[in-house]
Amino acid sequence: MEAINISDARRRLPELAKRVARTPGAAVIIEHRDLGERLVLTTEGRMRYLETLVEQLRAGRTRGAGVAGTASTELDADALGDALDALRRSGSEEAAARLADLAG
Repeated sequence: MEAINISDARRRLPELAKRVARTPGAAVIIEHRDLGERLVLTTEGRMRYLETLVEQLRAGRTRGAGVAGTASTELDADALGDALDALRRSGSEEAAARLADLAG
């Protein structure tokens, strides 16, 4: 992500806004010496997506993968359940790590 100071952001705002709007997931970090935390310019859609993701993580829900067709395994029901639980935990941990990276 690009980081620029507030003066450059003010001068380049139309350009930055168009770039962010054209690029899904794009963001521009804006630094201001009088603020303790940097600001982020992104789209409303991206912000709604991130807020929804945070809500799901807090509630312990993550999107599961859909399965089409048939599958077979040599695992018994308990072993299969344990393997699926491990996959879910792994996915939740990865999502939490991505969220932490986004939060800076």
